[in-house]
Amino acid sequence: MTKTIFFDFDGTVVDCQEFQISRLKNVFKHFGVDTNGVDFLKLIGPPLYNTFSKFMGKQKAQEVLSFYNSSFNPNNISGIKLFDGIKQMLTDLKNDGHTLCLTSLQFDTVVNAELNYLGITKLFDKVYCDSPDIAYKTKIELVADVIDYGGYKKEDIVLVGDTDNDIAAGIKNNLFTVAVNWGYGDVKEDEVDAVISTPKQLVSLVNQLEKQSTLK
Repeated sequence: MTKTIFFDFDGTVVDCQEFQISRLKNVFKHFGVDTNGVDFLKLIGPPLYNTFSKFMGKQKAQEVLSFYNSSFNPNNISGIKLFDGIKQMLTDLKNDGHTLCLTSLQFDTVVNAELNYLGITKLFDKVYCDSPDIAYKTKIELVADVIDYGGYKKEDIVLVGDTDNDIAAGIKNNLFTVAVNWGYGDVKEDEVDAVISTPKQLVSLVNQLEKQSTLK
């Protein structure tokens, strides 16, 4: 049976370190936050509402998040690129008949613009993101809703991500969970079902899981 793969975006599919850190620094500067000692790389991945709550306070977090998203310019995207081997991996998985879904806590306007910029929009069957009227606090909630509303079977899903937030979303929703070690997180191997070091390894792993499902 073919698999449905839930991909995280930042740090898993796209290397957005330069782009995201620049955006975050601009937000912090706008709101007068001292950034001395802030490790911005660790802020890529976790829910931004939680991040802004930590630095600006919960009462102001939604205002900061709205500013962050409104400041995005879809006509001025630079500093993002696909990790090596990602496009070929997505193409191979799609050609093998698997369903490819993107699950991101970034707003849909941002993710769709970046997918178009990278030229990989058509490689994903579905794109599931956050939006102003939902504002998920965790990736766990987003993935749970995707499963329910999309009508997916948990036993057919493989979740792929690079941070603890992604891994928690897979574990809490009882999914086969894969960590990539080329992203921005530091996931412990004993927390996940598999760890991969190259995109090509995911193709082999998913096809192996498909064969095992067929034999059952």
